[in-house]
Amino acid sequence: MRLPSPAVRAVLSATSIARHPLEYRVRRRLAEGLGAQDAGVEAVSASDGFRCFTKEEFAGAGDVAECCDELFEKARRERDFEALVSNPKKRFLLSILDGPELLAQPELLRFMISRPIIDVAATYLGTIPRLAEARLWWSPPNDTVHSSQRLHYDFEDSTQLKVFVNVRDVEEDQGPLTFLPASLSARVPMPRGRSARVSDEEALAAVGGVDHLRIVLGPAGSGAFLDTSRCLHLGSRQNRRERLVFMFQFLRLHAPYQTTKPLSIPGGSPGAAALDRVQRLVLGLP
Repeated sequence: MRLPSPAVRAVLSATSIARHPLEYRVRRRLAEGLGAQDAGVEAVSASDGFRCFTKEEFAGAGDVAECCDELFEKARRERDFEALVSNPKKRFLLSILDGPELLAQPELLRFMISRPIIDVAATYLGTIPRLAEARLWWSPPNDTVHSSQRLHYDFEDSTQLKVFVNVRDVEEDQGPLTFLPASLSARVPMPRGRSARVSDEEALAAVGGVDHLRIVLGPAGSGAFLDTSRCLHLGSRQNRRERLVFMFQFLRLHAPYQTTKPLSIPGGSPGAAALDRVQRLVLGLP
């Protein structure tokens, strides 16, 4: 399937805005009053589309890693992981838990909608975004280089923000998330198509060498904000050891496309009454 042209994306976004004009304006106006620096954290680079962070920079990051680790070990005891790895499509990157199962964990939900995290996302995207997806990803050892193990973009919108949190320490032999900053990714000629991939050789020739690749390494609780629509990226390539990553995604209200498993948060969720207006918008609550 061909990737939509900028014109097609614009039409789809405009159609979405027309369905929710008031909410679109409210979200933009509220975002104008926010600032990542006001929340005491560093903003995502507008030109490069990423920002790495340490475990200490965001309260609760360590709790997130610990909670996800426990959930993974519970899943390993209760599920047939051999059957998971036998999946012929994407056996190198497997979703162990997603949406409702993760939202049910107070530590995870509290972190995803904490104001420092939201303020970083809203400042970068220029609007109060929605929490679109959450997954606990497991990368088992593998020896392949195909699909998302090659440099590619995500297609839901022309810009978005994903947050990746290392659940356990990540080193170079664990297939870490690897990417090119947006300013450099824009130099790389890409074939058309949603499944378009580019080889390392083609990309590095366009940007001037391997030194420009960024790799998300670090202890449990560290991670990165990454605009996967603007930054060419890959991961889970030829792991020698398994890797665990907690990922959640922010999209603009008028994103042309949905995620594969969009989140749905019931209005009666525990603690919903204590959320502020911005947090409720992020969760899609009235």
